[in-house]
Amino acid sequence: MFRKLVLIVFIFFRTCPTFAQPETPDVEELFKHAQNLAFSNQWKEARAFAQQALVINPKYFDAKVLIGRTFAWEQKYDSARLEIMPVITSDTAHCDALDAMIDIEFWSKNYPEALKWCNIALTFYPNNRDILLKKAQILIAMGNDEEARAILALLLGLDPNSYEVNALLASMHKYRNRIALEHTFDFFREPYTHRWHMTSLQYQRDEKWGTIIGKCNMAQLVTANEWYPSNAGFQAEVDAYPIIRPGTYLYLNGGISLSTLFPFLRFGFEPFQSLGKGWEVSAGGRYLFYDTNLMASKVTILTGSISKYFSNNWLSFRPYWAMTSSNFSQSYFVFYRHYLGIPENYIGGALGVGLSPDENYNRTAYYGNSSLSSYRFRFDIQHKLSKQFILRCLTGYTYEKYTYKKYRNRFDTSVYLAFLF
Repeated sequence: MFRKLVLIVFIFFRTCPTFAQPETPDVEELFKHAQNLAFSNQWKEARAFAQQALVINPKYFDAKVLIGRTFAWEQKYDSARLEIMPVITSDTAHCDALDAMIDIEFWSKNYPEALKWCNIALTFYPNNRDILLKKAQILIAMGNDEEARAILALLLGLDPNSYEVNALLASMHKYRNRIALEHTFDFFREPYTHRWHMTSLQYQRDEKWGTIIGKCNMAQLVTANEWYPSNAGFQAEVDAYPIIRPGTYLYLNGGISLSTLFPFLRFGFEPFQSLGKGWEVSAGGRYLFYDTNLMASKVTILTGSISKYFSNNWLSFRPYWAMTSSNFSQSYFVFYRHYLGIPENYIGGALGVGLSPDENYNRTAYYGNSSLSSYRFRFDIQHKLSKQFILRCLTGYTYEKYTYKKYRNRFDTSVYLAFLF
């Protein structure tokens, strides 16, 4: 009987619900949730979750820095300083806290104080690209262009093709505007003679926030007894490279045309992110809509890149995956540049399998049915002729399949001349 009673009591306590204390919330989860809210501009809510993390762990400085940044984004700079300073007092080398103080003072236009925090941060992190770039921006704001140029020259050595660095340099130069004329010619003979011309008049403006390029493109497929541009089609197009923050920028593209030679609408979106040590990655896409009777009236293209800057060289790999309602195609390209002293001077080239929608000779309504049976080589050279003129020449050869077991030789060339003012 005693044994049965013990067994009943044991089963009761095993099966009855326990009234244990609730588990302590995970600090990391609270902080991640606070970050997501902060990046969604829900700053008050973000601070509430970050404060919960600090109640559990008062030394969780990342939460305190996030609170300070949310105040700075609201332009409550005094409140932001009150949050960040205790972190630096406790940990003088806390990179995120030092970076936040630089931003707070820079955004509040307290440039000498921002420069002071930059110099403090660089004593701990002398090769930090983002901090060096911020120091250059502060020096430009203070009118100290020579020291800023020295820092930007150092950064160009690490990343010669950086849009942020080049945009800052352009903002310091006398010439921030550019008018350019570019002409591309594409030619093959089989199964018929194909002569395609495209001329592009471009205006480029460089600002501290990035670069914008407006284009008016004119093209024509010249047939027998025709001359260019007797029957040309036109396209309006805009490229933009806005800088989001040091190390991050976007490629944006939009175009419209009423000519059947071009897509009726064209869009592009691609974020670029620096990973440090010369590495850069991107991921985005292109969308082409053709208001024609062609089979491929809509083309969606996914693309991205992995790039590496080393010494005076740039190497990049880029795939394209193009999808239509009836076809899927893919292409892969490797690009290379060797810079000759300054970013404007270089020689380079490309090797590829398939067709690229970003090359001028593929920007017509015939893009979208490309395949891996196309092999491309391209060589290009750019040189700054004088303080105000830049010349770029490009020539390409493509060996492509155009019907069952039949290939043709395709040639293209492009000349670009820009005037800076």
